[in-house]
Amino acid sequence: MAKFRIMDRIETLEYILENKVSIARFGDGELMQMWFGREGFQKHDKNLKKQLIEVVNVKDEGFLVCLPHQLVTLDGLKPDSRKWYREQLLWTKPLWKYYVKDKRKIYGDAFISRPWMSFLDVEKAVKSFELLKKLWENKDVVIIEGDKTRLGCNNDLLDCAQTVKRIICPTHNAFSVIDRIFDEAVRQDKSVIFVLALGPTASILSYRLFKAGFMSYDLGHMDIEYEWFKLRSDGKVAIPGKYVNEAGGNNTFREVGELGDYESQIIARVGL
Repeated sequence: MAKFRIMDRIETLEYILENKVSIARFGDGELMQMWFGREGFQKHDKNLKKQLIEVVNVKDEGFLVCLPHQLVTLDGLKPDSRKWYREQLLWTKPLWKYYVKDKRKIYGDAFISRPWMSFLDVEKAVKSFELLKKLWENKDVVIIEGDKTRLGCNNDLLDCAQTVKRIICPTHNAFSVIDRIFDEAVRQDKSVIFVLALGPTASILSYRLFKAGFMSYDLGHMDIEYEWFKLRSDGKVAIPGKYVNEAGGNNTFREVGELGDYESQIIARVGL
C-alpha cells in the first residue's frame, strides 16, 4: 500500500513562502468530523463532513493540503507525545488512508502552526515561528477567528504585519454561519491575506477564499502554541485572556483587562 508523502514543518513553510500557496490543515479534529461528524469545536453537520472530505482531496494548483507529519514518522517527538501518537495511529492511520485518496500527492505538515509543545528540537521551533511571521511580513492581514482566540493579542506574533483587521466568529459551531463569514471576508481587498483560526470550519473556508482569489492560511492553534513557546512551557497551561481548549483537558478562559489594539482591529462580528 502506498505511503503518505508529507513534507516536514520547515519544508512546508519554505514551500508556502516560495510558491505563494494557500493552505488548509487537517488534524485529528477534522478527521473526527469526517469519520463520525463531531469534535470539540463543532456539533454534527453532514454538510461539514462532506465538504471536509472534498477539500482534503482537492488538487488545485496553488493550494496545499496539510496532514500530520506523524503519518510518516514519529522522529523528533517528545517521549510522551511519541507514545500518544503511536497509540492514536493504530486506529487513525487507517482512517486517514481511507479518506485521503491520493497517496502519491505531496502534502504539507499540519503541525506548521504547532511546532513547540510536542517536539524536542527547540531550534526548529524558533525557525518555524520565524518562517510563519514571514507569511504576513509587511502585508495587510485579516484574522478570522473565534471570539476568544485573540490571535497575536498581547504578543509580537503579528508585529511585522503592515495592518491587522479581525472578523470575529463563534468559537463553537462556526460552520453554521460559514456563508455569512465568507460574504464578510470577500468584501476585503484582494491584496489582503487571511489567517484563519476557526476549528474545522477554517479548512473549508480557506479553500473557498482561495477559489475567490485570496491568499488564505489556515493556522489554528498557532497563537496558543506561540504563547507556550515564549514561556518555554513543558505543559499545556492556560493563557490569560485567551481560549485554550487543551489546558488540563478542559476548555479554559480567564478574562484580562488589557487587550492592546484588539477591539479597534475588529471590522465585523458574525454569528455572535
